[in-house]
Amino acid sequence: MKVSVSSKCTACGICTKLCPEIFDIFGNQVIANPEKISGREDNCIDAALNCPFNAIKISDW
Repeated sequence: MKVSVSSKCTACGICTKLCPEIFDIFGNQVIANPEKISGREDNCIDAALNCPFNAIKISDW
């Protein structure tokens, strides 16, 4: 699974609350740590579904 955060992100923090192991806020942008996704795919999907700006994109690589 590949997780990315688009420029639509406003760093609202929802993803970091739902999945702090994957998402980190840097300034006004969030990044996803690809090395920690394995085993937390459901959390990533939950974060994507709850993002109010649809900024989290998930793909199969």
